[in-house]
Amino acid sequence: KARKIGLVKYVRDIADEYEKNGQIAAARLTRNCADRLDLFRGATVSLAAVDKEYVLAFIEYLKNCTRMPGGIDHKNNVDSKKPLSQYTKISMYNRLCVCLNRAERDGLILRNPCNILDRRDKLKKGESTRCYLTLEELKKIMDLKLDYKNNIREAFIFCCFTGLRYSDVQKLTWGEIKAGPDGTLRIETKMKKTKQDIFIPL
Repeated sequence: KARKIGLVKYVRDIADEYEKNGQIAAARLTRNCADRLDLFRGATVSLAAVDKEYVLAFIEYLKNCTRMPGGIDHKNNVDSKKPLSQYTKISMYNRLCVCLNRAERDGLILRNPCNILDRRDKLKKGESTRCYLTLEELKKIMDLKLDYKNNIREAFIFCCFTGLRYSDVQKLTWGEIKAGPDGTLRIETKMKKTKQDIFIPL
């Protein structure tokens, strides 16, 4: 059966399932992975043909990938010849692993070849530098006189003090500001990205 099922189609079908279930971020990542697999060796590769050598070759392909094939992305005004970020490379590889784990559970392949790779062959996270504002810098932003008609600065400062993502502040309502067990006010909301409930004292 696996000889008749194309890898790219299988990955796209999983992306469609994510989308139907409202898992938009997972759907987008999985669809991007399918696009990369298509560019790598085409849509005719079957699940049965995906072995350790295929996965290793895909890793090497990702290492040398650019953001988009074909030069400049005029729509988004970015240089698509720039290499993929390490985060994107790892995300693409991890998506392939997830889909092959699913294929193994579905009985379409005997074993996920990603699970037999040597640790040295896998993509590694690069060292990242996390930037942050000092309290003095934050105070300067708060004191800055701006002539505008929106609340973007206030929203940014609110994000800094609460740790909320901007997407969570955007959807915040007065109904999510409630009194906690001790009577003090707190934010009770569900994070948009992770769907996790959080409680932040004010």
